[in-house]
Amino acid sequence: MKRILLLIYFVTTAVLSELFALSYENVITGKIKDESTGDPLSYVNIFINNTTWGTTTDLNGSFKLFSISSGKYEIVFSMIGYETQSRIINVGDTTEIFIEILLHPKIYTTKEIDVIAERPEQWFEDLKDFKEKFFGYSSVPIKCSIENEYYLEFEHPHKNILIAKCQVPLKIINYTFGYSISCEVQKFEYDKWSKELKQKYRLYYSELDTSDVEVKQDWAQKRKKMYKKSMYYFLKTLITKKMSETEFDIFLTGNVHAYNPSRGFNLQSTDEILQKNDSAKTYILKFDDYLRVERYSNFYLASISWIKLNYPFITIDEYGYPVEDYAVTLLGSWAKSGIASSLPKNFIIEQNKNYFEE
Repeated sequence: MKRILLLIYFVTTAVLSELFALSYENVITGKIKDESTGDPLSYVNIFINNTTWGTTTDLNGSFKLFSISSGKYEIVFSMIGYETQSRIINVGDTTEIFIEILLHPKIYTTKEIDVIAERPEQWFEDLKDFKEKFFGYSSVPIKCSIENEYYLEFEHPHKNILIAKCQVPLKIINYTFGYSISCEVQKFEYDKWSKELKQKYRLYYSELDTSDVEVKQDWAQKRKKMYKKSMYYFLKTLITKKMSETEFDIFLTGNVHAYNPSRGFNLQSTDEILQKNDSAKTYILKFDDYLRVERYSNFYLASISWIKLNYPFITIDEYGYPVEDYAVTLLGSWAKSGIASSLPKNFIIEQNKNYFEE
C-alpha cells in the first residue's frame, strides 16, 4: 500500500511540476525606475499592446508577465505623470526577457478642463465627427462610450483636416463585447475631402466584470462573429486555405467600384500574392493596385472591401496581422471599422487555434 501511495505521490508531483513549468513559459520580467531619481516606481502599468496581457509594478518597481503566446509584440510602460515608453519584443516558445526602463517625468502643455460650459461649440462638433470615425460603422449595433472624452483636444491645420489629441489614455467601455479599453491616441488625422483617415493607437483590453454566465456567453458569441467579419480573419485564410475553400472571393483589380461587372482577375490560389518567409513565422503579401475581397455569408454577398498595399510588399504574421505600421489602405466595408469592432490580438490568437487547426 505504501508503495502505491509513494508512486501516486511521485506521479502527481511530476505532473504538477510540469504544469507549473508550462505556466511560466515565455516569462517577461523587469524593473521600472524614475529617470531623475533612480527610485523604483510602483503601480506602473505594463501591457502588451492590443491585448489583455498586462500587469503593474510592485513596491520595488518590479513586474512579471508570463504565458505569452509566441510572436512579435510592443510592450508598453505607462504611468500618469510620466512619458509613455515602449519596446519591441520577440517572444519564442520558451523565452525569458528582462527589461529595465527609466521613465521620464511628463510636462503637460494644457490644463485639465472640468467644466462642460467652457468648451466652445466647435469642440462639440469636432467630438461628434471624431466619434463617428473613431468608433466606426458596423452592420450590427455595438454599444460603446468614452468615459473621459473631455480630455480630447482638436485641431484644424486646414479646414478639411481634423486632428485629435489626448494627453491621457481614453477610457472606453464596449458593452457589446464586454471590454474596458485603455486607448492612447498616437495619431488621429481625418481628411474630410479625401475621406482618408490616418490613425494609430495603443490599446489595452480588460474584461468587464460580471458573474452572469449568460452575459459572458453572449459576449463570446458576438466576439467570434465579429472576428469572422474582420480583415485579420481574411488574411489568416490566405495563409491557411485555398480560396475555393473559404467564404471569400478575391480579385486583382485596378477598379474600385462595388457594382462594376468587370471585377478583375479572380484568384483561385494565393500563390501569386503570398509567400512564406523561410526564417520566421511570417508571410510576404505582394500585389499591384487593389485586392478586391468579397465576403459571403450563407451563399449571399455580405460585404465588399478593397486592400491597397502602402509599400511594394508587406509582412503579415502567423495570426494574420500586418507587421508594418500603416501597412495597408482600406476601402469599402473594412474601411468603416473602428475601435468599436476591434478585438484584442490574444483573442484572435485563440480563435486561430479553433478555426485553423490542421
